[in-house]
Amino acid sequence: ETKLDVIANNMANINTTGDLTVNAVGITQFVGSTIAVTGLTTLTGNGGAITLTEATNNFVGAVSANNTGANAISLRDANNILLGTINTANSLTVNATDIMQNGGGVVVGTTSSFTATNGNVDLSVSPFNDFGGDISASAAGAGVGNVLISDINAISLGTVTVTGNLALIANGTGTITDNGIVNVTGNTQLTAGGNIILDSVNTFTGTVQVELVNSSNLT
Repeated sequence: ETKLDVIANNMANINTTGDLTVNAVGITQFVGSTIAVTGLTTLTGNGGAITLTEATNNFVGAVSANNTGANAISLRDANNILLGTINTANSLTVNATDIMQNGGGVVVGTTSSFTATNGNVDLSVSPFNDFGGDISASAAGAGVGNVLISDINAISLGTVTVTGNLALIANGTGTITDNGIVNVTGNTQLTAGGNIILDSVNTFTGTVQVELVNSSNLT
């Protein structure tokens, strides 16, 4: 295991077949560096941003990250990324070939942005997800390109571009709304306990299936 516990951390190259644990006030990496972790990655940014966005990073095990205050979390992986427990009061940005999660939950105070360059964005596994701001997502790839997202309450979409299928679940009395443009090449499935209002200049090429759990309104 590689463990770093410092006041502030700007990491150079790291390559470990075990776990990586970093606890600092802000976590970044040098330009051109690579962080490669076979085991679990745990990042505690405290009152600082977590920015690990170099193109050659490779997190094989689940990545958990948390911080406080007006500090964003940004992660990039050259391959697939598996999100563990993510908690930030600010924004979350994730770029990878494929984006998945375990049961830990993703909690974001403001906007979220997910880009899967040749895979899916699947954030539907955990019952603890809570996206406080607009969710923007892009997923592409032959036979993939799906976006699946669940939230404990409301879902507000930013810009969403999906070459596969889109599936959204807003639990409880949560609504599904949009503040950006949604383009879906495949089919769309929307499930909500509150209203569903998608009234931007959206494009749904495939079929759209809607389930209003509490007999709410569809627009």
